[in-house]
Amino acid sequence: MSDMKLRLAVAVLLLAAVSCSRSADGVDYGPRYKVSGSDVIIDASDLLDEIPRHDLMMSASSLGVDWLYNDFAILFRTHSESMQSNYLKYYTYPESGTYYLYVRAIGSEQHTYGQYTDGFRIRLNDAYIDGIFGTTDRMEFTRAATIQAEKGEKAQLWITRITGRPSLDCIVLSKNPNLTEADLRKNQLPDYITQLREYDLPRTSCVKFGDLTGDGKTDMVVFSPGYSSYAYDNAGKLLWSWEAPEAYTRERSGFECPGLVWDFDRDGKAELVQWREDEEGEWLVLADGMTGAVLHRTPWPCAPHPHVYNNFRLAVANTDGVYPASVLLYSDCGQFQTYGIYDKELNEVWRHELHLKKDHLGHYFYAHDFDKDGIDEIVGGYRVVDAKGNILWSKLEDIYDNHDHADTYRFADMDGDGTDEVVIGACELGLQVRDAFTGELKSLAFAEHLQQMEVGHFLEGYDLPTVAAAARLYRNRQVDPYLLSQIYWIDAEGNQLFRWPASGLNGNPDIRKGDFYGNGKDVCFWNKFLMQPDGKGRLCCIGDIYHVFDFERNGCAQVITLTDGKLRVFGWTGAPKDGKPNDDPDFLKETMANHTHY
Repeated sequence: MSDMKLRLAVAVLLLAAVSCSRSADGVDYGPRYKVSGSDVIIDASDLLDEIPRHDLMMSASSLGVDWLYNDFAILFRTHSESMQSNYLKYYTYPESGTYYLYVRAIGSEQHTYGQYTDGFRIRLNDAYIDGIFGTTDRMEFTRAATIQAEKGEKAQLWITRITGRPSLDCIVLSKNPNLTEADLRKNQLPDYITQLREYDLPRTSCVKFGDLTGDGKTDMVVFSPGYSSYAYDNAGKLLWSWEAPEAYTRERSGFECPGLVWDFDRDGKAELVQWREDEEGEWLVLADGMTGAVLHRTPWPCAPHPHVYNNFRLAVANTDGVYPASVLLYSDCGQFQTYGIYDKELNEVWRHELHLKKDHLGHYFYAHDFDKDGIDEIVGGYRVVDAKGNILWSKLEDIYDNHDHADTYRFADMDGDGTDEVVIGACELGLQVRDAFTGELKSLAFAEHLQQMEVGHFLEGYDLPTVAAAARLYRNRQVDPYLLSQIYWIDAEGNQLFRWPASGLNGNPDIRKGDFYGNGKDVCFWNKFLMQPDGKGRLCCIGDIYHVFDFERNGCAQVITLTDGKLRVFGWTGAPKDGKPNDDPDFLKETMANHTHY
């Protein structure tokens, strides 16, 4: 056996050993289903490891029901309505005695597809249980079987004979002969995570965070698809709003809104930097965080109307080695692209302008200190420039066209030499690791269309960082769904280790990392899942993960989800009540403020 094969084999054994037990960070994740007292609760997300590509994840809103356990279901879709799929789940009885098997499922509105009627069967060990489930368009919670079990007894549960388009919410094995949906509602989420907050917001796809009021708590600015802005305090009280003009709302609505919340004058209250427009033109504006009043403004660099809003982005940078107080602006209006630095009064310091096709420079520009002198370098568009705008290296000329642009960047010491490398998610060019000071390609890996990623010490058995590459899997646009997503796990040398799940999941989710347990070790969150030390995901929240940072200011990172006008905050149940936040400005710049979907 080659050294590479031996190393991978050892890694697989190590991952298997921790897949259902205590991880190196001391957290007991338990089995891949919930055990609550004597109950075993298998929600649909526990079946994702081997999900067929044609089956879909569903939420309550997408399924058209009032409530789902953990807001998650799987819509079974037999291929061309003629082939049957199967799911297999192993579990162990936590106690001896009589158990009752419950199934919560629903069929589709159509009920039948040709000769195939909605429904599925369940086979427990060596026998089918009575009944067909998911046969009507009403969600039904059915007590389906009585089982005599011994503590520690292992069982096999098959979901099989699937026809039509039924959906499974959850299966429960309980010693309670009268278990109700109300009982399930009280018993959601893994035991180590809890919902802390919930906000009702205007329609949005972009929220920025910071302390607007100066009370030490996290507030937020919510942006509408048309770039209007609404400032809220930590309690959810609306502080102020600004309404964008109606003209060109449709053109703006397809893109992430440019916004940045940051305390530029260091008075304890954050300001807002954003795009605004009035009858005089389009502006880069610095506004008072408490009132929305304009403090400074300068023309936004773009062509006259009509133009597009492909990539209007804002970040904060440290360009003096003292404090991050510079605005990094990127503007791609379709006719030309520009990026550069403005000071805290929005005076332009320097700017680069290029005339390329849409997206050729990517979607976001990053500020990161590679040489540890306290001053950020500026990264984006296959280029690194210093804080004064001098080009350190450029590989832009090597890019065939705008389709191979860099979708995302991360920065990590991939080879253990003490210096961060540039890690690039490069569309169809997959994952690239380049020297931060020369641009030399150090490794590359296939990762389909790599849209987002995180880098860290996420997996057991690896001394160097691993990459969780969130790949987009495109199909014919006439296929439903035409876009799937999947995690490609890649080691520091560019070797693809494995993928999760086996087939892609519908959607284009965000991926984020953070010190969730406050122990100095980042963990990775993707879609709706906390990625486990074996590289598999486990559902950890309700809604789609949007951001991960210390929202509660207690020294632990929280998970923020954003779905259907609801922003929710989830945290570790063991978080210290008197934990101290990391207030280092450069840390907050990179973990909280400079946040993008890309």
